[in-house]
Amino acid sequence: MSHRPTLPQRLEMRPQQTLSQYLGPGTLIHVVSGPVQLTEPPQWLGERMHAPRRHLVAGQTHAIAHGGWLTLQAGDQPALLLCHAPAATRRPTRRALPFLHHQPAAR
Repeated sequence: MSHRPTLPQRLEMRPQQTLSQYLGPGTLIHVVSGPVQLTEPPQWLGERMHAPRRHLVAGQTHAIAHGGWLTLQAGDQPALLLCHAPAATRRPTRRALPFLHHQPAAR
């Protein structure tokens, strides 16, 4: 069974445009051009909800730790982003398990 790599999702934004986008955990955001304000999905911090914010400029990348809905806002210039989804991890099948846990027989 062959696995083809997935192409990155391309997001083009006009100046001052705001997008809400769902991204899964482990997704890598690469800012190709323009400044972008990233507001990550809210998460609990103690007893309060916290939505981390990051200012990214051209050439920077950021990995999303927790998946969910995030907000992207372009600055005064158009922005281009590439969102790279993490590679699917395959769990071993039942057939492969005996080989993974094989121990040589005692003599």
